[in-house]
Amino acid sequence: RFEEARTLLARVLAIDAHDTSALFNMGVLYADFFKKVQEAAPYFKRFLVDAPSDHPLRAEAERYVSAASASAPPSSPPPASPPAPAPPAGPKSLTTPSRR
Repeated sequence: RFEEARTLLARVLAIDAHDTSALFNMGVLYADFFKKVQEAAPYFKRFLVDAPSDHPLRAEAERYVSAASASAPPSSPPPASPPAPAPPAGPKSLTTPSRR
């Protein structure tokens, strides 16, 4: 039945991508029932963008987003920094070529 719910919610979002009820419920479906917190996060983030600031589920959506961030796979380490440039050579002579 969860797959049926996903299909129905996807249909609603295809019609209205800003339907906050469908966004929140799709997020819950992925996070709690499919155990795919990372896939749930975009639904909660869109919910937070579209829902009014006083929406009663706003705090819960923020908790889901925080949980997804905390469980995100570690990012790859930054690339090795390039070697430092060689120090400049001693002062160069500023002689001009002699004219003959």
